Amino acid sequence: MQLIYVVEGSVEIYLDEETKIYNKGDLIILNQFENKFIYSREENVLFISKISSEYLKSLGKIYYTSRFVNKSEDKRNNDNILKNMINIYKKLNNKENKENGDMNLSLIQQILLILIKNYICIECTLTNIDEKSDCLLSLETFVENENPRELNLINIAEEMHLSSSYLSKTFNELSGINFSEFIQQLKLFYSTTYLLNTKDTLEQISYTIGFESIKSLIRIYKKFFNMTPTEYRKKYVKSFDYLDDNINFVELLNQYQNLKYDQFINNFGNRIKSNYNIDVNAKKQGEFFKQWRIIRNLKSLGNNYLSNLDELLKNYAIDEMIILFSVDENGELIILDLNRQIDEIELMNLLSKCIENNIMPVIGLEFEEKFSKNNIEELIYERLTKIKKFYDLISNAIGITNMKKFTFLLNIGSMTDYLDDEEKLERYREYIIKQQRMLEDKLETHNYKWGYNLGRISEDKIFKIGKILDRFKGKKFKFVPTVVYLTVVYLRFNKENIKNKKELINIKKELNHCVNGLTQISKEFNFLVDKVYVKDLFLDIDISDVNYLYRDLFAVSLILDSIFANDDKDIKYIYEYKLTDKLQKDGIYLPRYTDENGFNTPVYWISLLLDSIKGEVIYDEQGCFAVINDADLYILLYGDTVTDYYFAQKNGIQDLDEKYLDINLNIKGLKGKYKITTERLSYKEGTIGYYLKHFENYKYLTSKEKEYIKRVAVPSLDINLKEISNEYVDIVKYSPFNVVLKKYTKI
Repeated sequence: MQLIYVVEGSVEIYLDEETKIYNKGDLIILNQFENKFIYSREENVLFISKISSEYLKSLGKIYYTSRFVNKSEDKRNNDNILKNMINIYKKLNNKENKENGDMNLSLIQQILLILIKNYICIECTLTNIDEKSDCLLSLETFVENENPRELNLINIAEEMHLSSSYLSKTFNELSGINFSEFIQQLKLFYSTTYLLNTKDTLEQISYTIGFESIKSLIRIYKKFFNMTPTEYRKKYVKSFDYLDDNINFVELLNQYQNLKYDQFINNFGNRIKSNYNIDVNAKKQGEFFKQWRIIRNLKSLGNNYLSNLDELLKNYAIDEMIILFSVDENGELIILDLNRQIDEIELMNLLSKCIENNIMPVIGLEFEEKFSKNNIEELIYERLTKIKKFYDLISNAIGITNMKKFTFLLNIGSMTDYLDDEEKLERYREYIIKQQRMLEDKLETHNYKWGYNLGRISEDKIFKIGKILDRFKGKKFKFVPTVVYLTVVYLRFNKENIKNKKELINIKKELNHCVNGLTQISKEFNFLVDKVYVKDLFLDIDISDVNYLYRDLFAVSLILDSIFANDDKDIKYIYEYKLTDKLQKDGIYLPRYTDENGFNTPVYWISLLLDSIKGEVIYDEQGCFAVINDADLYILLYGDTVTDYYFAQKNGIQDLDEKYLDINLNIKGLKGKYKITTERLSYKEGTIGYYLKHFENYKYLTSKEKEYIKRVAVPSLDINLKEISNEYVDIVKYSPFNVVLKKYTKI
């Protein structure tokens, strides 16, 4: 596979029996096994990167079998691809970095991610590529080492231990041309080398390359170049300047020089500050709400979620766990997060762990949105039957006494469908009341925690709920939940552009607007909202092109952004973090505490790190969060996801820990001797790979093991002692995608 950037001039490419002309500034993508022949009628400068078929195959099927459009039209994507190509070129021409193959492979993978996300050509996809491609890889190796005179179908088939008919057919299927035409083009390529680099006669070249006669050589030159071999030699036999001496290429390299992070911050905006003024005696803003203590999705615990939950609980407490179920036609219980059935023993183990560890299970039964105006009676009966089976299964597993410790979500997602049908609206009202009575009868009490699952919500739906409740005034309708579960789908992102993550603030405004609608309703109907559980809020953020080394830290950055972007302290938002990733089997990327191998991820480490913060909030600005607990001070520094991502892209996701911004913490009010602990989550000294390099066993790891270890981050630790008198300036070096926690513990 080849990537060609036209630095100067133009280039002609004979591609699938058609000649195409590409000009200065074009980025060309030539697929593996694609019939292509590159030539030029004028002087030009091309910047070419080649990615071998064997490497593509080692990455996996999606990389190897994908076919891409031949010309990239998107300037932003072209720039990102070009930056990575230039970074590879620079690394290979730098003696110190030449041996760092992993670094270059990371850059290549970044290029491939952009291609897969944006430029897959469905019409170009080859069939049976896995079965046939080994044949072409062997052919490539053979052709490179064979005498040009011996290049013919019979000789090559014999050397490869294949029948000539099979080789010819396979080659034609994968390349789109017959084998004889391929040999003709290959010999033409060899002949140009002889013409430009030797003084051999046309007769000598014809014999060396294996053409039948000079006439055959002249005929093929006229076909492809519209000139004779003699004319070709006369026009192009000259000494070309070395590439780096070409002024346009030097300009190209300089154009994409790596930016300094602090300069980039100043140019990009003021989302990350270089100064924070923190007064220990400032007014308290309330206790720090630790929403990472809530398990929103069981998949975040990994495949062995029960044993991983035990490991998690050894280090910090979990307050709540959201578990959504459905009941199939046979009455079998299904955990939606895991998308599989759960038997009574597993259910008992899961819920018992919650009870034993003081975890509040927030449980509910979800239904498909099947209600229509014609089948409401039948579906209400079906739903109530499933609800009864659900409560029976829970009760059988852990007993009624333990059920009273839960929070229950009642599903009312279809209520707004009946706004214009008074009779059916009344039937649905009765259905909601029956849900409540069924739960109260099972629990043998009217005193329990519960809330509504509103399903897929929109501002219009909030408005409809308000209108419906107006009709229920004066009727005995109990509408006083303490929690609300929302599935947000009215918020949309441009999936082609990750930068729209910066619209998080606008998302929060829209979400607050919807919740304000609920709050207005609550004032009149005693509808007291304590927490709002939000599902799928970030699902439209596509992270397919985020480098795998930084994917988890990107998610951590997003989590921190959403935690501290909430201005409404009265209502606590509990988010589920699911992102789109086209490279995953189900198209979903879910930040996890542990991965499929049981390793702790950055999400685990950030949870552990943040859980150590205790006290009341005294400072809360974008990028900096401070909490005071008696004489101890905790300051959390984190970046802006958009700013860091932009910067990382401009640097090819390379050497980010070497770029930094000096952040001044101007602290007022600390007096006495303090132990200052700095914990940093990053991908440099805070990685397992960094520590293992100092041990003998590191060299025995396989490349796959080393690659895996590189993306498992743990916080680095630094401890100092300081005598502080009232005012103190602490300088923190912040790098992109870092999280820094400073603890000032009084001695």
